[in-house]
Parts: sequence; C-alpha cells; structure tokens
Amino acid sequence: VDTYYIDKTSSAELSKAINSIYIWYQKSRICYAYLADVSSHPLVEVDDTKFRRSRWFTQGWTLQELVAPRQLTFYSKDWTRIG
Repeated sequence: VDTYYIDKTSSAELSKAINSIYIWYQKSRICYAYLADVSSHPLVEVDDTKFRRSRWFTQGWTLQELVAPRQLTFYSKDWTRIG
C-alpha cells in the first residue's frame, strides 16, 4: 500500500519516491486495485463507463500501478473481481 507521506515540496524527495515506488510495483507479481466506487451488480465489464470513471484512476500513483506490475486485477466495492 502506497499511503506513506511524501514531501512534495522537495523535488529530490519526490523524484526518489516516484522511482522507488515504480520499482516496488515492477517487482510485484500482482497488483490488486480496489475500486470502492464501482459496483459489481450487474457485473461490470472493463470497458464499462462506471469502471472507467472510478476515482481510482485519478489518484497519484495510478500510472505506476497500471504500467509497472506484471499483473493487475481490479475489484469492485464488494471485492468481486471485475478484470
């Protein structure tokens, strides 16, 4: 979980944090993305508008979570796998 504090006023610390978090995701086997605002009833498809408009896609590390891990699995607010 990438919820620790990063001092964004320091460009050196921010750069170091971005690089280390990317490496952390890259070394992971799987990343689980919990979409708290996406319902699975009826089942949501990956191309569904509700999925694409999830708040998860606006968080700070989303690009790293999408690109770096070997596998990324999305779960709805009731922990149903949606893709």
